[in-house]
Amino acid sequence: MDRRRVWFLLIFCVAVGVSHVARGIEFRVEHEIYVGTKQTPSTRGVTLFRGDLVYDFLESPQEIMVFDLKAERVVLLNPARREMTELEFDTVDKLIAEMVTWASKQDDPYLQFLADPVFEMKTENDGATWIFDTRWLTYEFDTVEADSKETLTRYWTFSDLSAKVNPLLSPGSRPPLLRLEINKKLRSAKRLPVAVRLREKPKNLLDFLPRRPRTVFAKHQFSDSLSVADKERIRQVEEYRRIFRSVPFNEYLQSL
Repeated sequence: MDRRRVWFLLIFCVAVGVSHVARGIEFRVEHEIYVGTKQTPSTRGVTLFRGDLVYDFLESPQEIMVFDLKAERVVLLNPARREMTELEFDTVDKLIAEMVTWASKQDDPYLQFLADPVFEMKTENDGATWIFDTRWLTYEFDTVEADSKETLTRYWTFSDLSAKVNPLLSPGSRPPLLRLEINKKLRSAKRLPVAVRLREKPKNLLDFLPRRPRTVFAKHQFSDSLSVADKERIRQVEEYRRIFRSVPFNEYLQSL
């Protein structure tokens, strides 16, 4: 399974707490993604929150995304090629709308489902576990109650943006409407996810092959402060933004 696709499937499932209006708040979240029965992570990453900026680092392939919530844009950086590009949030929404329109016109029932997802939802363990089941896949979340409205708002803002931007970076990615609908349900219930299990169901005969991974598990570790090393990474990213060559989005995609 492609590592960027794995990240795209699960990156929105990170439990964090931060006030949107408190510019001085800083915290970090580490991510580990496990595919199939592997005992070592297939993908690692870290997300650093600092005021109105969110710095999202993917280890392999090495990518950096900076979400500027005040300016309403995301900056994508490729350290290997020393290139960067920017997308306004409005542009991201338009590109996702085009993706949904395309999927809705396809004959493939899976694509039609992704353009208009329908799922069954249930909770277990006194509301701590949320399960979203569809014909094609099942998501299971371990959750905690958000401690404030501000925490809930800030987290899901970043979560929605991540779910929209990531599929734009991988050819063949699918519309993120299912993830966005799940986000809405958890947000309205004032829940934040701390772990997620994704089980993909067979879509064709190839999916029944014994070594084809069908499950993904994500775990997250977060803290309410940034380390000295975290702040140095942020400083380095800001230096990258100053010196990297700025290219159009389509040209940036060709270098991935």
